[in-house]
Amino acid sequence: MGIGILVLLGRKLDFTFLKNISPDAVSLNPATALCFILSGVSIFFFNRTQASRWGIALAGAGALIAFFKLIEYILGWHAGIDLGLFRENLLTDQMAPNTVLNFFLIGSALVVLDLPTHRWYHLSEFLLLVVVLTSSFAAMGYIYDVSSITRTAPFYIAMSLNTSLTFLLLCLAAFCSRPQHGLIRILSGEGLGSVTIRRLLPVSIFLPVILSVLSLQGQKAGLYGTELGVAIYTLCVTIIFALVIWFNAQLLNHMDLKRKWAEEKTQEAARVKSEFTSMVSHELRTPLTVIKESVSIVYDGVAGAINADQKDFLETAKRNVDRLGRLINGVLDYQKLESQHVEFKMVEQDINKVIAETGQSFELPLKSKGLELRLQLKPDLPHLKFDTDKIIQVLINLTNNAMKFTEKGTITLASEMIGSNAVKVSVSDQGMGIKKEDLGKLFQSFSQISTGTGRQTGGTGLGLAISKKIIENHKGQMQVDSVYGQGSTFYFILPIKEHRA
Repeated sequence: MGIGILVLLGRKLDFTFLKNISPDAVSLNPATALCFILSGVSIFFFNRTQASRWGIALAGAGALIAFFKLIEYILGWHAGIDLGLFRENLLTDQMAPNTVLNFFLIGSALVVLDLPTHRWYHLSEFLLLVVVLTSSFAAMGYIYDVSSITRTAPFYIAMSLNTSLTFLLLCLAAFCSRPQHGLIRILSGEGLGSVTIRRLLPVSIFLPVILSVLSLQGQKAGLYGTELGVAIYTLCVTIIFALVIWFNAQLLNHMDLKRKWAEEKTQEAARVKSEFTSMVSHELRTPLTVIKESVSIVYDGVAGAINADQKDFLETAKRNVDRLGRLINGVLDYQKLESQHVEFKMVEQDINKVIAETGQSFELPLKSKGLELRLQLKPDLPHLKFDTDKIIQVLINLTNNAMKFTEKGTITLASEMIGSNAVKVSVSDQGMGIKKEDLGKLFQSFSQISTGTGRQTGGTGLGLAISKKIIENHKGQMQVDSVYGQGSTFYFILPIKEHRA
């Protein structure tokens, strides 16, 4: 936008240095300056969410104007003036055809920039890259003083040097307006590839140009011939690129060593955590067993009669001791599963039988809470290979959770085929369901979610995490479907045959 405004001021005030970089070269004309201002304003609006439609409208208008200008060039038609006079006007007043083409491509690229699919963004990037190519080609013509490549055709005016450079700046602005996509995303990332490209790209672009210009100037000055100039240029480029690659390799090696060091520290921290958790859990078991036995002796009256108030306090103590015992056992189970120290006794058997037996053990607890148990087991399911005790543990965890979150209604245990290679086992409830923001916490260790009343249910917060680990060790998957206010369905999928890598 600033370049376009300066050029218009230069035209108005007749300041040559504002119209062109070099007085001997072609000037950037007013029409081109106005189009640059239009494109700049368009990109400015693209970076304002509420004004992006204005950006699309301005980009579309610029593309449409350039399109009709291209048609004008192609047909050789200009307000009824014949082709010869038209060419004469082109040499004095009109934009160069490649300039018009670039404005059409940039306008089109901005119009499709924010369309929903990635395919459109890739098209936008491609159009901008074509502009970069044509502008760079024109700039090279000025840098190497080759007039034949600055013109689209002998009778057409050439794209000016400051026009080509401004196009490159405009394309860079268009790319950077969406830094989360495409080439700029790779360039601005934090990975090794992004670091490498940031270090190598400027050198690979500017170094050959600078060295070739210096080599050409040396030849023009008569310091050496063409053969020696090519040899010097090749040698310099080879040495510099070798040094850059060596430096970059050294940097990547350093970063790789830091990554390995961080990984070792992470593994060491995980090992220390595992050992500490295991040690604490084992050390807590002995005093906890003593406390539990002592409370039971007093509660049962073996140490003497107790009154009703004392019995209530002892009941509270017993509940909390049992809860602490479950927590310790859960921590140890989870730690063993996480460290792959659990042995699975895989036996081929009937999954429906295991589900039915587990459901039967819940009939009385469910009935006492006023809940109904329903079994929906698909008959004639193929036998699966699994550890009975571990799968029963998963079913108990899921059914217990369903009981906690269901005040009335039915809890359903079901099984069915999934395709021809897997069986799905589900536990459904008619409770409050789970809020969308809580779904990500479900399978995390020591994580609990609140009920519909805002309070949390009792438990260790390890049941679902342990269950998921067990299913994953069976080469299966565990997931949940839930709609808040309509209940939840936890399910796991087991393969009929164990898949081996």
